[in-house]
Amino acid sequence: MRIRPIQPDELPVFAGAATHSEHVGAVYDYVFDLLIKGSMRTEWCYVAESRGRAIGRAAFWTLPKMSRPLDVVLLDVPWETEGAYEIGVNLLQEVFRIARLFGVDELGHVMDSPGQWPQWQFHEGERAALLESQGFRVDRVMHRFEFHTGEAKLPPFDERELLFRSLIEVGEEAFKAALIRVSEGSLDRRRLVKRRQLGPEAEAQETFDQLKSMEYDPAWWELAFTTDDRPAGLVMPTRVSSAAIIGYIGVAPEMRGKGYGEVLLVRGTATLLKTGAPLVRGDSDIDNRPMAKVFRSVGYRQFATRHEFKVSLAT
Repeated sequence: MRIRPIQPDELPVFAGAATHSEHVGAVYDYVFDLLIKGSMRTEWCYVAESRGRAIGRAAFWTLPKMSRPLDVVLLDVPWETEGAYEIGVNLLQEVFRIARLFGVDELGHVMDSPGQWPQWQFHEGERAALLESQGFRVDRVMHRFEFHTGEAKLPPFDERELLFRSLIEVGEEAFKAALIRVSEGSLDRRRLVKRRQLGPEAEAQETFDQLKSMEYDPAWWELAFTTDDRPAGLVMPTRVSSAAIIGYIGVAPEMRGKGYGEVLLVRGTATLLKTGAPLVRGDSDIDNRPMAKVFRSVGYRQFATRHEFKVSLAT
């Protein structure tokens, strides 16, 4: 077996490696979209070959404006066969070696259950066992929600009790200050860990930079204020390659429990729907029950559970 990067004309080979035939077209379209939007490069796509046939694959993914890989995606081997584990080990070890050459010291991977578009991650148990055997650990578990225009209508919340000001109006420093405020006491495990590790200011800067690397319009991002000009929260809708998403939503600690989360979510969802998005997605930490309740009250439905894995590559 050998593992190699694909050539520019080998996208069909990559898409078809260890993929059920009915999903090859969808995987191809997904990869092509990632390439167009700058989240993937052809030379970041690898296939495992045996006797001239592609039997496995993996690729690096990053945010569109970043140069180094953040995650390994589209990891697939012939899970039904006896040698699948060995193929997976060799594939991941090569991925780790190449990632270190890029200067990457931590690599992520996400797994959605049940298996679905765009990565079709079936054989969840085998996948998890392979990942954990190679040093991946579960970093966070998320509930995934989506709002379909054909399935639900946004509730008519009264927004007159809140005033909204866009990023254009208030500027970046005001937004970063708001991020520091709304992350205080967060029930998102990773956000709390990052806040402790980096400090509130650095964590807010990192979050802001990551969201800016996605597709967005500064007019979409808004701070909310009460009628007496007290900060109430913020909402930051964005787009990624696979969907329109609620990139960030948060309520100031002293304003929680007043229903402002629902108002902010309706506002952000409506913003994305006006751009023509047929659906909007959002994630909530499995421990953040209040946020999950907000998603459901606005008309979102849970469509998946996401396990986010991390592996340290530091030597």
